[in-house]
Amino acid sequence: MKKIIALFVITFSLISFNSCKDDNDTSSSTPSCTNISLKDAQMYVGLDYNEVKTKLEAKGYVFDEQESDQNLIVYKNSDNTLWYELRLNVETNIIYQANVFKKNKIRDNSISNYEYCQRECLSATNNNSDYQYMGAINSFSANYDSQSAFQNAFNENKSILGFCAEAWQSTNKLYGVVFMSINEEIHEITETSTIIQYDKYCLFQVVYSDITLRPQDIEESPIKDMLNKMNK
Repeated sequence: MKKIIALFVITFSLISFNSCKDDNDTSSSTPSCTNISLKDAQMYVGLDYNEVKTKLEAKGYVFDEQESDQNLIVYKNSDNTLWYELRLNVETNIIYQANVFKKNKIRDNSISNYEYCQRECLSATNNNSDYQYMGAINSFSANYDSQSAFQNAFNENKSILGFCAEAWQSTNKLYGVVFMSINEEIHEITETSTIIQYDKYCLFQVVYSDITLRPQDIEESPIKDMLNKMNK
């Protein structure tokens, strides 16, 4: 299972926001509060970074220098309700992976968005045997190599989910979805004391990667490493 979810390499930013604005998909079949989809990730993969930069800035997204580095480019919208993390092949200047995030105070909205993008991933992979599957719920001791087994557990535990993730990977493509319920500890430091507060929210992420476009020397990272980075 080392290769599955190998390209879920993300740098997690703790940004407080909650929005139910629909960004792209306006079809009647879309859940009322779904504002990201697999298509939002796919539309920028395979494009030259300069073209992507122009498109995102035209939509009001702003480059986040603090969260970005040479091959990870982060763009956030003006009110910090959504963000993109784009993986860049610096040799070709081509985006090979897009991670799209939404953070929401309303749990049901994040779960609904997860299920919507999950259906998109299932449609894209279409039970093709070329794709290796892996799912996890609440703990990595509960791994699933069958989507049907994952789905049964997901349906039974939906109301108490703390974390779940699925990924479908072939030699060429990777699709993935992640849901996390987070209780962020915030430290407000004054001259005389440190005040600790907690911010509870849910985070949803959808990922698309074209593996054929990635750098040849990229290091693969298992899902546990990905989640460790998210929790830091």
